[in-house]
Amino acid sequence: MISQTCTIYMYNFQTKMANKILFYTILIICTSIACGFINDGNYIPNNRTDALEFLLVEEKQMRIKLEAKMEDLMNRIASVESEQDKCGCRNGIGSTAGHKPSFMATLSAEYHCGAKQPLIFDTVKLNSGTAYQPTHGVFKAPVNGTYAFFATLSIPPNSSFHVEMVKNAVTNHAGLYLHADHLGIWIERSSNVIIRLQKDDEVWMVCLYDSTIEGDITTTMNDTYDYHSHFSGFLVSED
Repeated sequence: MISQTCTIYMYNFQTKMANKILFYTILIICTSIACGFINDGNYIPNNRTDALEFLLVEEKQMRIKLEAKMEDLMNRIASVESEQDKCGCRNGIGSTAGHKPSFMATLSAEYHCGAKQPLIFDTVKLNSGTAYQPTHGVFKAPVNGTYAFFATLSIPPNSSFHVEMVKNAVTNHAGLYLHADHLGIWIERSSNVIIRLQKDDEVWMVCLYDSTIEGDITTTMNDTYDYHSHFSGFLVSED
């Protein structure tokens, strides 16, 4: 009967890590009563009261050791978290939850836009962190930091474009500008910029004048023609 009771208690407590100390206490008590000896077998108590008193001493010593180990573990965790905060790498990169925001979007078709109208890259190839909004062509910074942006635009013969990247307003130039005037050949222009953004700053591409930009010219998904014109960016480092 004692052996069966001990087995049941040990099984129940083994499945609950929060009760580890109590589990080991019951394990010691059950083993001692069932086997008739304590610790290394050299001490045999005269009665059950002596055995329980001895076990209480053993349990207290074990609890002290476990508490010391737990305190050491918590100190180590706190030290690691402190170092992560210093380097900005906690959860990957702090408040971005382990994923650096990054995106790449292309044009699904030839695009026409007038002065001060947005150039919307509507086909998403990558959007880690979902900071890019393909409906409006806007990237919204999730954290303060340094960001890199890239743009490549293509046009067919005898077309032109004048496009720039803006921040928060169509009149606020953000350092990335591409243009190509009427020529009888296919033209491709690329540029990039590295800028600092505050959380919730928005950047997008806007046409300065009437422009035509080449997009995907096929119905095949993910072929080379998908990338005639594209807009991309990512977080370099968080403040």
